[in-house]
Amino acid sequence: MFYNPNMRRNEPVTEVLPAQEVESAVRRTARALDSRAHIELPPMPAQFQHIAEGRAWAEFLEANLDRFQRTIDVPIGRLLGCGRFGCVFESEAPWVVKLTRDASEGPVWSYMQSLLEPDEDFPELATNLPSFLVVRDVVRITPDVVFNGAVQPVFGIVREEAVPVFVPFEVRNPFDDSVVGQHMALSPLTQEILGLSPKAVQRVGLQEPVLYTQLSELVGRFHPGVQKQFALLHDALLGTRDYRVAADRFHQLRWIPLRLREEGVPTRELQTAEDQANAALKDVVSAWQRLRKNPLATELGLTLETALNAADLVFRDLHAYNVGWRTHRVVGGVDRPQCMVILDPGAMATPHSPSIREVELQANGAFSFYDQDADLAEADENLRRAGVIR
Repeated sequence: MFYNPNMRRNEPVTEVLPAQEVESAVRRTARALDSRAHIELPPMPAQFQHIAEGRAWAEFLEANLDRFQRTIDVPIGRLLGCGRFGCVFESEAPWVVKLTRDASEGPVWSYMQSLLEPDEDFPELATNLPSFLVVRDVVRITPDVVFNGAVQPVFGIVREEAVPVFVPFEVRNPFDDSVVGQHMALSPLTQEILGLSPKAVQRVGLQEPVLYTQLSELVGRFHPGVQKQFALLHDALLGTRDYRVAADRFHQLRWIPLRLREEGVPTRELQTAEDQANAALKDVVSAWQRLRKNPLATELGLTLETALNAADLVFRDLHAYNVGWRTHRVVGGVDRPQCMVILDPGAMATPHSPSIREVELQANGAFSFYDQDADLAEADENLRRAGVIR
């Protein structure tokens, strides 16, 4: 499952890169890895760059998975899914491991982790952030990687496991396996929450996976209880969409008044900038207020309200694929509510970032593209095998 977390999923892909070209790009990427962990992709159309980047990153991680497991010191199992910058792997319940090259993601998760810790001055803070996933550890893994010429940090994040509300479904050309469209599909847990039994789905002529748009066309054929739950889910989706639009606009506008004030611009221009930022913030508030009134998203609305008021956090990329459902009632020895959660906070700045522990990638005794000097390592092994050195 490879997708761009910044792409609007409900918009069809109008032009595609043949599957064999993507696979060829990945193979060339693997060969391009050297002792300094350089990952280079060949030139390609911009709309396919995110797919190739995600696949190359996943292949690189899986080739070095034992080393990452030793470094983070938690079990790392099968690959669950990847975005453009990060991949999530199974671990021991209730945890999963995310390995990402997104420079902002480590600080964001670390900041969110700190907000769930006991606070004598604000003892109810963690309770009012029910949609935050519990974070066990955040580490920066050195050395950095060089991805398409850009030096990028690598973060290991051990967080609570959760299930997405929606999963991407790709429509492929049967002749060349190229992607011709992408749609939102309900995850199995979402179907269960809506009350969609397999028999009911078959009875109305739907097939697995259940696509969001198809269900919206046929929901009138289901039991009134299913119709009500789907209406709530749709309202929650609209609420997160409005929140995302307002949050992104607020992030763009919030610093302009400060800059203008430093530049000494006329008062009228400064007031206009402040009014625009305040209008965006009001739209953010309206969006979480809408979510708080929705039984399926009440906790999410409360979390977004508390994050803004207590921590100055506004999530600018809270799209449909970045929300999920909590699946464990007890996480880290603490009871957590079964509710809609924030799967991925997205790229954003934080007002404060706790210090993040740095760890050096551990060796596994075998040749790896991540070795500090691959040629030296190979020569060393050859000399040992020949008995020249011990």
